[in-house]
Order: sequence, then C-alpha cells, then structure tokens
Amino acid sequence: MKNKKGFTQNTRLFKRAALFLEEKIKTDKRRMHVPVDLIRFIDEAKEFEENGVKTYSPDRAVKLYGIITSFLNIYDIDCNEDLAAVLDGFKKSTKSNAATSFIDAINEVRVLVKNLPLRDIDGVKLYFIDGEEKERLVTIKEKLEQVKKNMVEKKIYAFRRVINFINPDAISHRYKIVFNGKYQYISKIESILKYLPKHHAIVVNKLNKMHSDLLKTHQFSDATKAHIEIEHKVELKRIENEYAYIMQRLQENPESFDVKILSYDHLEIYPEIRYSAANRTRYAHLRSEVENILWYTPNQLQKDMKASQIASEYNHAFGDVYYMEKTDEKKKN
Repeated sequence: MKNKKGFTQNTRLFKRAALFLEEKIKTDKRRMHVPVDLIRFIDEAKEFEENGVKTYSPDRAVKLYGIITSFLNIYDIDCNEDLAAVLDGFKKSTKSNAATSFIDAINEVRVLVKNLPLRDIDGVKLYFIDGEEKERLVTIKEKLEQVKKNMVEKKIYAFRRVINFINPDAISHRYKIVFNGKYQYISKIESILKYLPKHHAIVVNKLNKMHSDLLKTHQFSDATKAHIEIEHKVELKRIENEYAYIMQRLQENPESFDVKILSYDHLEIYPEIRYSAANRTRYAHLRSEVENILWYTPNQLQKDMKASQIASEYNHAFGDVYYMEKTDEKKKN
C-alpha cells in the first residue's frame, strides 16, 4: 500500500524482509560492514506485532531504500520476494521531486559502476573511472542537486549517500591503500614473542594481496609493472630483514632489547586511500556503507634500466636512498 504519508504495509512483510537480511548477515563468511540504520530497521521490524500495520515516512522510506540497495550491491546479495516488495514500496512512497531524483541517482550509479574496474578491500568497494565516466557521474550529481528546494532535502538526499566520489575536482595518477584502526599496546616480552610471528604473517599476507589486487585491477605498461614488482620485492625484503633481526635479538638477549607493538584490533580496522591529485598528496576515508569512486589514470613509466638496476641490486636504506658494497670489479667502473 502507498499513501501520501509514506509506505504503509502489514508488519509481517517488514518482519520477513528483516529476517531475510539478518540471516544473510549471519551466514555470510565475509566480514560485513553493516550500517547502523540497517541494523535499526532489522531490530525494530523483528519486534513488530504479527498482524499489525506499520507506516514509514517518505523521508525514512527513501533513506532506507538507498541504504538497503547499497548494502545488497556491495555484498552481491539478491533480494527475496519479501525484501523486493518492501524496497518497491519504499521507492514509491513519495512524489517529492528530490526523493524521486535521489532514487534515480542511486539506480543510475549502480548501472555506471557495474562494469568499472574494482578493488574489494575487506568488503569496502573501490571503483575507478576515466574522464568520460567522470562526466557521466557529474551529470548524475547535477541532476540531483537541481531539484533540491531546501536545506532539509539537501541533507536527506545528499549525493554522498549515493556514492563516495573521492576526487571530483582533479584526476589522480597514483594511489595507495593504507589501513587505520583501533590499536592495542603490547609490551611484555612473553606476549611479544607470541604475537610477533602472527603479526609478521598478517602484514606479509596483506601486502601480497594488495599487490596482486593492484595488478589485476589496472592495465600497466611493462616498465610500470616491472617497477611495481621491484618495489614490492624491496618492501618484502625489508620486512623480512627487520623481522629476522628483531627475533634474533629477542632470543639472544631480550633484557638488552626493547620492543613494543602497537597492533591493530583487526575487528576495527578500516582502509583509507592516499592519492596524488593536482600536485598534492591527499587522504580520504574509504566508506563501507556506499561504493567509493576514484577518478584515476596511472602514470606509465618508460623503461629505465638504471632505475630498475638500482632498485633490484642496491640495499634500500630509507626514503630515496640506496647503497651497496663495491667489489673490486665495480670499483673500476
């Protein structure tokens, strides 16, 4: 049923839709980022009387439509019949131009990102667009902005609720995913020895996965790919050397060697993106409740034997500094 006050329906429909969502969240093995508003919808629907009637206001109905459809899209979940009926009722719950345009923007963006290059970072979706697709996204945003009449509509139907467009003002040619989160402090030697190997394995596995995802997502020139491979190997070698050194010192004489671990609580970890745009390095939080989009074209390197040789044969000290011991043969050169 639909009326001028929003979407009204028997509570059994909302309850069945909520139970379907809850089951998907519980049984999916991936680590999900479930929006607070979605949890609230599920919790309240489960408490509805069996044969009651519930009305959702137009504003809340449209907001829930955006939240639920984003969640389904991010985790590739197909609707069942009950949830599809609820979403259809939410979608038709208002005649407001702003609300209609908001729903249109959601659906147009879903079509736009469908075939874009994608990186899935622990359930957080990051898509990459070129100049033509960027203009399409800007047009979708402008159409939504033009119909908003007041501050309330601007807040409720904000474009950031549709998509997280990271850099609409300037293209990026280089980016890196970094992780932040809630930290725990480890200082006791027994705990250090127990946790350090696990932490080392986690870091190496994450680096390898990020490296693999990077090469799968983007088309790099052979020279650029070779440079990326070398950078990755250099970083892995540095980590292995540091790990071996720390473990050796702890095992030989732990009293003379001080180690502290500021470690992620892995249930709270979240990704950020560090990217270059307009000759500046910028940071942005990658959001889990909507898709993220980066306007990006990689800089392609030309083949440079000197740079490749230095990166592969020399020791990386820090920053841009490399060194090696000279042999008698190399002293002549």
